[in-house]
Amino acid sequence: MRSECATWRNCFLSGAWELRNGIKPTAVTAAAGMAPAMTTTQLFDSIAIRIDGARAWDTTLSINWDPTDVGEHYRMELSNGALVHFPGTARSAAGLTVTLTRPQLLRLLFAGDHTGVEFSGDPAVPSTLLEFTDTPDPRLPLVTP
Repeated sequence: MRSECATWRNCFLSGAWELRNGIKPTAVTAAAGMAPAMTTTQLFDSIAIRIDGARAWDTTLSINWDPTDVGEHYRMELSNGALVHFPGTARSAAGLTVTLTRPQLLRLLFAGDHTGVEFSGDPAVPSTLLEFTDTPDPRLPLVTP
């Protein structure tokens, strides 16, 4: 008995299509439309996957996130070119602590609006983090160099 994984099949078929027809750019969509449905972990994952590890390799920073209306606490750390985050109740010292509500978090991440957001610590930490994020390329090749 044999089985076929749809994920791999789609990957191979997409690669074959790209080799025959060239790269087809994807439509640019605004992530802000999906953001309200995402968990805080998913929001932070969307930042972490955009970090340019080679450029961020020598930088270390930490942020404590305290969304007050949902009772969550997150710690985010950038080191060795990787951005990691994890929920928790233990509060370690961080370069920056951000206290805000869930709607304020969405506005901060997707519109840069920090109205009503309380920052305590080094104000340069967010701009340092943004320095190492890449802009997604809608013409991402699957199999061609």
